[in-house]
Amino acid sequence: MNQFASVIAADLHETELRVDMSLAQAGTLLTSMTSGRIEVGLPAQFGQCALAKLGKAITDGIEYRSSLVSLHRSLEAAGGKIGADWALGGPLEPKPDDGTKHGTKSAELVTS
Repeated sequence: MNQFASVIAADLHETELRVDMSLAQAGTLLTSMTSGRIEVGLPAQFGQCALAKLGKAITDGIEYRSSLVSLHRSLEAAGGKIGADWALGGPLEPKPDDGTKHGTKSAELVTS
């Protein structure tokens, strides 16, 4: 049972990491698109449709990430009910419901 839980925990952790990396890369693309347009002197309407599509992709990625966080909570609860030890898959951080991360409010993380 714990081996199964460890595989799931490791796969979930890797999926969460890759989603975060994808969102970070999309942010880099957004920066390149907007700053590049300014640098070469193109009008604001140039590339607006592409920029809107990227914005939607980023929003969708954030929603996908939120679903993974919810999945993480569900798996932790299910594992607890059957006595599975998810910790064997590696260091996974808890996903608290109260807006904190390791005792720090989310807003504090943004402003720190």
